[in-house]
Amino acid sequence: MRTILAELGLIGVVVMGLAAIFGIFSGSVGAFNEAELIVQVKPVYSSQGLSLEVLLRNAGGQAVTIQDVTIDGTSVIQDLGWAGKTLEPGGVLREVIPAPQGLGPGAHTIVVTYQEGGVAKEVAFSFTT
Repeated sequence: MRTILAELGLIGVVVMGLAAIFGIFSGSVGAFNEAELIVQVKPVYSSQGLSLEVLLRNAGGQAVTIQDVTIDGTSVIQDLGWAGKTLEPGGVLREVIPAPQGLGPGAHTIVVTYQEGGVAKEVAFSFTT
């Protein structure tokens, strides 16, 4: 009786181990294959007025195609020159652009709209000028 219980316990451990391995290799690691966009906006003051240094980094594992970038609802994609650009994993885009008309001191939101694997997504970040 003791041997049967020991064997059943061992079989249970093997089955659970196989289930865990199958789970890991069957898509549970999908989160590691998604894009993870990080946006940084730094105000730059000069005699010509306010400019914004915009940095976009793909810290994930999937390439993305940039569709639009807005600051407080105003599109700045043309100023950035990023429309349709592909950002590979580990890739970085950086550009200094004039601040959108009327952007004053305070808290602001930048939204990046992109395609990942044929699915439209967006990510928003806050920054202060």
